[in-house]
Amino acid sequence: MTVTPESFFRAIWMTVLEPAEMARQAKGMRIGAEPLWTALVLLAILNALLIVGDQYLSPVPAEMQAFSLGFSPFGWAALAVAYLIGSTLAIWKAGTFLYGSGNLEETLTLFVWFNTMRLVLLIIQMVLLFLSPALSGIFALVSAIAVFRAFLHFVDVLHDFGSLLKAFGCIILSSLAVGAALLILLTIIGVPALTGVSV
Repeated sequence: MTVTPESFFRAIWMTVLEPAEMARQAKGMRIGAEPLWTALVLLAILNALLIVGDQYLSPVPAEMQAFSLGFSPFGWAALAVAYLIGSTLAIWKAGTFLYGSGNLEETLTLFVWFNTMRLVLLIIQMVLLFLSPALSGIFALVSAIAVFRAFLHFVDVLHDFGSLLKAFGCIILSSLAVGAALLILLTIIGVPALTGVSV
C-alpha cells in the first residue's frame, strides 16, 4: 500500500471524525510486532522532543520551577518510551482481564496509529502557538476532546467490548497500573537520573 501525504492526512482526519471505523481498518492490518515496537519507540522519542521544544518556547516561570520536573531531554525520552510501552501492555492486559479479545499485535497496531494522530495534532498546536496563542489554546481543547473520544473507540474496537463504558473502565484500570509502575520506576532510579543532575 502506497502512503501519500494526502492519504495520510485523510486517515488522520478520519480518525478524528470516525475513530471506530478507522480503528477497525487499522486492526485488520498485519504489520508484524517488530516494526510496530520500533515505531512506538520512535513516536515516544518524537513526543519527548516536542515536550522539550515546548519547554524552550514556553519556559516555566521562576516561581513555578520548584514544582516542575525539569527532566533532561534524555530523561523525557526515557520516560516517554517507558510510558508508551507500559500503556500498550496495560491496555492489552486490562482488556484481557475484562474479557476483551484484542491481542498484543492488534494493540500495538492501534496504539501506533493513535499516537501518530496525537503527534500530528500536537505539532499543529505548536505551529498555531506561533500564529496565535489564543487559537492554539482553543485547538488544544478541541483536540484533547477528539483524542479522548478516539481513544475510547480504539479500545472498544480493539477488545470488541461493544460498550464505550467498558472501554472507559479498561482505560481507567490501565492508567492506574501505568501510574503505579512509573511511580515505582521513578522511586527506584531516582528523579536525578532523569534530570541529569548528580546528587
